[in-house]
Amino acid sequence: MPIKTVIFDLDGTLLDTLADLAYAVNQALAAENLRPLPTPDYRLLLGSGARHLMARAAAKSAAGQPEQTSAVQTDRLLAVFNTVYAENWACQTKPYSGIDTMLQHLGSAGLQLAVLSNKSDVFTKEIIRHFFPDIAFQTVVGKRDGWPLKPDPTTAFEILKLLGTEPVQAALVGDSGSDMETAVRAGMLPVGAGWGFRSAEELIAGGARQLAAQPIDLISILTG
Repeated sequence: MPIKTVIFDLDGTLLDTLADLAYAVNQALAAENLRPLPTPDYRLLLGSGARHLMARAAAKSAAGQPEQTSAVQTDRLLAVFNTVYAENWACQTKPYSGIDTMLQHLGSAGLQLAVLSNKSDVFTKEIIRHFFPDIAFQTVVGKRDGWPLKPDPTTAFEILKLLGTEPVQAALVGDSGSDMETAVRAGMLPVGAGWGFRSAEELIAGGARQLAAQPIDLISILTG
């Protein structure tokens, strides 16, 4: 069945956000007298929401285990991160090469475009408006209180219902195993973004049925 709707992950899929996220987390770690982590380390720490990111980064910085980071400390880390990131999310972040062309082509072909991220809903919406002012996303959804994060498919189902799309008519494009698992659990086509933060091996293990080496490859995968 032809694809009608495409749901995109944000970090590591539409945008290379690694440097700005690493900077904000490292500022939060410094506020707790924890050592900063090298930017590449964050490729494997991102993807499960900011709170989980804080706990994992603190544990790695202290060479401990996630459970050794207290909830109170995680709250403090998250508060600093949110403040710093709010002022710095556009410093080094940029769309991956070919993203704009791909999105414009899919939109012109009549596909409905949406974004589903584990980043906070406020940041997700603001960042999409800033970097993609000319792309007509039908809906953009980030982390909201009371709603589960990916790989739980609840919000994916909400998006599909809003757009009048059956799961078999939809694809989810993302750069992590969690994204692929979300698509599998929702009954959508899982498409791995091979240019993102995670490896092809992780995407395949998560259930990817298609792998795009670069954004432009999505045109043939999703409209062919």
